[in-house]
Amino acid sequence: MKVVYIADIGIEGGATKSLIELVSTMKNEHGVEPIVLTSGNDRLNESLSALGIENHSVGHGAFLQGAPDSMWKKPIKWLLYAAYYYLHYYSSIRKAIKVVDWKSVDLVHTNVARDDLGMELSKRTGVPNICHIREFAELDFNCWSYRPHYVKYLAENTDGFIAISDAVKEYWIKKGIPKDKIKVIYNGVDYQKIQRADHSRWKTDETIKMVIVGGVIPNKGQYQAIEALCMLPKELQPHFTLDVIGGITETYKSKLKEPLKKCGIENQVRFLGACNDVYDRLKDYHVGLMCSKAEGFGRVTVEYMHAGLVVIASDCGANPELIQDKQTGLLYNRESVKLLADSMAYLWEHKEEMGNLADKGQEETKKYTKQKNAYEIYKEYGRFMEKR
Repeated sequence: MKVVYIADIGIEGGATKSLIELVSTMKNEHGVEPIVLTSGNDRLNESLSALGIENHSVGHGAFLQGAPDSMWKKPIKWLLYAAYYYLHYYSSIRKAIKVVDWKSVDLVHTNVARDDLGMELSKRTGVPNICHIREFAELDFNCWSYRPHYVKYLAENTDGFIAISDAVKEYWIKKGIPKDKIKVIYNGVDYQKIQRADHSRWKTDETIKMVIVGGVIPNKGQYQAIEALCMLPKELQPHFTLDVIGGITETYKSKLKEPLKKCGIENQVRFLGACNDVYDRLKDYHVGLMCSKAEGFGRVTVEYMHAGLVVIASDCGANPELIQDKQTGLLYNRESVKLLADSMAYLWEHKEEMGNLADKGQEETKKYTKQKNAYEIYKEYGRFMEKR
């Protein structure tokens, strides 16, 4: 089976990690011949080439874009990305048709619902297409669309969808995607590369080390995590540290530091920026925070769990599908920062339970591996091709 994968124009974040793991596993374990069409020619192409995966840069833009944090940047981004999208629309289609032998292709798989290249190639070649839905769009990234009625466009020009959680599926059904076109297949991660935490000294450790991983933007909840840290009782604050891992602007970093300075605990929070060695770092922490407003799945959540960390997660998006409160982690109502602070305090007061919570969470992650993810998608390819 030959499958053409359409990569998102952005190469940072969980969607691209998932794509790399998916195509390599499809090739090595299921005999799929993958071809990846990227927008730019960058380290994503280098990573794919290193894995022996055919890839081509075709320069496509995205019709769906997330709004920047600052309001003054929004019109600038709107204009720049619109110009890129419209200027490269037809040229990217022509390049894609030229670099691939479409008579031998069985399926087109678009990695995110922001890109329409796969749909347009399907129209022109007759090759069926499926699309991965990995986010809530407007809800989590305040997205706008250069296509009017874009949900209708997706529904009418895509043969099938894969949603990464029940929460994502239900959200998009309400937006207008036919429910009989969507199949839920949970994401997986390459857990064998993740270093495990040593729980043996947790009961006697005098500091609980917390980490929050992901792009540092308002909807990911880093500010809420810092507010909760400042809300802890004064006698508990010295026993907690927080590392913020993820790309961040200097403007937003300054905003995050403000409550820390007022509280006098700025030395207990570090901003480490984007790190390529997160899997090696996780073992050094006790707690992983997932404070997102709307997390479609939460690769980071599962990475925490694979690493043997206790997860404190908001009750939003797919988090309740991954975490059972006080069984495999802790859930809190995101509307209340105090409840997040209470969850932190709970772990200090019940340190003897932390290892048990982490162990049960780690056991739960057997459901979320790249092998299981690829196998379920491969089966979906087969069912899809049979229906066709």
